[in-house]
Amino acid sequence: MGYSHYWNRPAVLGTEDQFESFSNDCKKIFDYCENVMGIKLADGSAAAGSTPMADKNEVFFNGSDEQPLGFWTTYEDINIPWPSSSASLTEPDEIVGGDWIAGTLVNKRVAPCENLATVAQGSYESVDIARCISDDGLQLDEYAENGLLFQSCKTAYRPYDLTVTAVLIALKHHFSICEISSNGEEKDWLDGRILCNNVLGYGLNTEIDY
Repeated sequence: MGYSHYWNRPAVLGTEDQFESFSNDCKKIFDYCENVMGIKLADGSAAAGSTPMADKNEVFFNGSDEQPLGFWTTYEDINIPWPSSSASLTEPDEIVGGDWIAGTLVNKRVAPCENLATVAQGSYESVDIARCISDDGLQLDEYAENGLLFQSCKTAYRPYDLTVTAVLIALKHHFSICEISSNGEEKDWLDGRILCNNVLGYGLNTEIDY
């Protein structure tokens, strides 16, 4: 249970050149998120000091548990966060927006930290998009009805959630056969759409299956 994103994709995503084009767009997203938005990223393991990976074979990243204190962090006690009806990229008056059936409603993407901590916990589940995935040993229920391979990432609405939405928009742009969706609503993808449009020149009209 928790706020998640989903994508259905074929076992092989295009040629090496096509995947590298997608990967290069992901690098631009990573650079913008880290150096403009202030979202600290890591490789898929979220290891200290690591950096997100994107090459001709794989895109593999997570948030970082070394997220600097500031706009994206809170000392408040947050349990199983879920975006509130007004959650957005703007600074809210209050980060906690109430409760939902399983936890805490939040008014922004946020990384929690313990009192007196100097960094916040920005990681959750990793995003791993490989160009080629072997179907050896996979069960039928791991595929969507149309035969595409199902993958997911639970972000807990931490700061890197913005990066995830932008990367999935880029995935859909480069490989139209893919299907992207989430627990979220249009407002929860809007920031990713705007980021992609500003950095990559596309994304505002990308089809998302909510």
